Amino acid sequence: MERETIDLSNIEDLHSTCWGESICDNDSDIIIYEFVDSRIIDVDLEKCYKTMEIVVQRVSDKKYFKFEYDYSYHWQSDEVIAEEVFPKEVTITIYE
Repeated sequence: MERETIDLSNIEDLHSTCWGESICDNDSDIIIYEFVDSRIIDVDLEKCYKTMEIVVQRVSDKKYFKFEYDYSYHWQSDEVIAEEVFPKEVTITIYE
């Protein structure tokens, strides 16, 4: 099965997904990708940056995409390519 990839590099406010915000079209406030989940996968305190793995869902067809995003107060990722991913449910049983 071939997974779709999308280029998110041209999205102006892509860094806002680091704080759980959805991605809107550059020219309007129409949401094109809903924020789903994120996690920090690397932090460099000396250089003051973090790398995050972010999952979004495209509103038009409900497909999920995951990408890594490097962010600091001084710079952010130049090229951001997201790859299609598929949700997987996991059931955990806890005995108390």
